[in-house]
Amino acid sequence: MSGRWRVTILPMSATATFDFRLDGTVISGTYKIDGGTSGSFRGTFAAGNLRLQRIDAQGGTDSVWLGTVANGRITGTWTANELAAGQPTQGNWTAVREGGQ
Repeated sequence: MSGRWRVTILPMSATATFDFRLDGTVISGTYKIDGGTSGSFRGTFAAGNLRLQRIDAQGGTDSVWLGTVANGRITGTWTANELAAGQPTQGNWTAVREGGQ
């Protein structure tokens, strides 16, 4: 899990980079949405299941991300904690490790 991942976020078709650090079952890291916001993550990773809280650099904890890791890919869903005018409140996401490692 540790390392850099290229991410696609739907329904916005946004791309991002997630950098994860795994310590036992605790995962932390940072993210940068291309052309957008940045911040950090904290969460857990156990039995191939990922649960993250996204912490926006300006807005604080703004969403929960769930994922399943298999065959070098992450697939999952995200849900926003607050409604924002004109913004989606939930969606899907996928990630692949940079460099295919």
